[in-house]
Amino acid sequence: MTEISSSRTWQDRATLGIYVIILGQFLHVTGGIFEKMLLGVYPVPQMTFIRSLLRLAFLATLLIKQKEIKSVFSMKQPLCNLLRIGTYVAYNYCMLYALSLSTLTASCSLLSATPFFTLLLSAWILKEKISKYKWIALSIATIGVGIAVRSSSGFEWVFLVILCGALIGSLNRILIRKLVATEHSLTIAITGNAALALLLVPFIFMDWLPVSWGDLGFFAIAAFLTAMGQYATVQALRFAQPSTLAPFDYTSIIWAALFDFFIWDVIPSSYFVLGIVIIVASNLYLIRSIKWQNSVSS
Repeated sequence: MTEISSSRTWQDRATLGIYVIILGQFLHVTGGIFEKMLLGVYPVPQMTFIRSLLRLAFLATLLIKQKEIKSVFSMKQPLCNLLRIGTYVAYNYCMLYALSLSTLTASCSLLSATPFFTLLLSAWILKEKISKYKWIALSIATIGVGIAVRSSSGFEWVFLVILCGALIGSLNRILIRKLVATEHSLTIAITGNAALALLLVPFIFMDWLPVSWGDLGFFAIAAFLTAMGQYATVQALRFAQPSTLAPFDYTSIIWAALFDFFIWDVIPSSYFVLGIVIIVASNLYLIRSIKWQNSVSS
């Protein structure tokens, strides 16, 4: 891990980036299980504050282990870092607020606009060339999402919140891709959580509720899983272009559906299962296309 994280360059390792982003999505959704258990019990600002502090604790452990404190806090792109922190804060608040009002599956499913925004912003900001394979995979996956979430029309105004979060999240990912060319991965992960915690200080004292030891344990588990998910996402963006990783954002829907079924007894409809099959097929198609392109180029 030290060798990878200390190499602050873009790397052409698309297949590895795909596997890492899938792992990151799994960790994020798994953390969302414990967050959803706590939402409704604690106010969103308090939850976000506690989660950010605990994330910082876990990330600090990585920082100490890697012994690269000086390089982590040496920023080569301060303005880009500042913009990225702003998008990170806005995205997290949007998503936690939406999760408090909908199911885990619906929240992940309604983020289906994120890959489209990511491809468009990648072409505009990063000047990436979007291959036909990426567009085909994304189009097939989007059809699958449309089929899977056809019964989620009951959250119209929440959808607007999530749609806004999807756009902000896509911009956040583009900015991370720019930063990983010069910045340490832990710089990107730590600064966002630190800023989020600091900005929430004035709000948490307005409506702070006592936290039981059991709930603090849930907070800690959620923080650890999502912190590792953040780190995995940053690493994936070091290995592969955002446009390559975009279709694999949809894997979060699969993890969310499985957790909803086994934990909350939410039985997926036949349309949802069909949609998931299409999403998986699109992702397998993109992986196969990338491997084929790599074999041809070599």
